[in-house]
Amino acid sequence: MLVVENQPAVLDVVCEIVKDAGYHCTCVGNGLDAFRSIPELPTLSALVVDVNLGDGANGYEIARFSRQVIEDLPIVYISGESTREMFEVFGEPQSQYLAKPFSDEQLRDALTETTSCCAKKPASQ
Repeated sequence: MLVVENQPAVLDVVCEIVKDAGYHCTCVGNGLDAFRSIPELPTLSALVVDVNLGDGANGYEIARFSRQVIEDLPIVYISGESTREMFEVFGEPQSQYLAKPFSDEQLRDALTETTSCCAKKPASQ
């Protein structure tokens, strides 16, 4: 799983929640590092991405890129500033949105729901 969050304290907390939920986690603090990491993580199981990352790309752009690389990648957007309405316009299909602050349980539930929804289907033969 890749976590992208520009606030170091929030990044640490989110990564800890993800690890406690049993996921292997790579954590990056900006969009550029996310763009570099996604193609290098072929076994990427999900993306947790802050919508507002400061300078550079935003979370919606990173999510769009990630779905170009891994078509059914589960995505959870997190944001303290963006709105659900913005998510509904710019968010990728079959993804989740959590407004900050959120609880450990809310993040775990969003990951469970998203990874269940986006589970890869077997290739047809």
